[in-house]
Amino acid sequence: MQALIHLALAMGSFVGTHLLLSHPLRAPLVARLGERGFLGFYTLTAFATLGLTILAFRAAPAAPLLWMAPIGLWHLGGLVMALAGVMLVGSLIGNPAMVDPTGQMTAPGVSMP
Repeated sequence: MQALIHLALAMGSFVGTHLLLSHPLRAPLVARLGERGFLGFYTLTAFATLGLTILAFRAAPAAPLLWMAPIGLWHLGGLVMALAGVMLVGSLIGNPAMVDPTGQMTAPGVSMP
């Protein structure tokens, strides 16, 4: 159980340092360290916390039954991802339901008088 707590803390530190260094602490650290110094610090922090996460993961007990989803959820996830892919491709070619901000009726590829 303690190994899983270490894993959770390591993963939390990895994600937390990414969030802190990319938003609230970025500007003050760039001002103090310079752009290249900040990038070096960010890289070292990322590698250190990722290393801690890897070590904690290796020390954690293997519990495949706790991490495996039932087969029905795997199929549901596949269907949801397929639908999301179709919607993504469709959004890249234009949305015919998009309202024109000028109030004109428009359709993709059709010119209206």
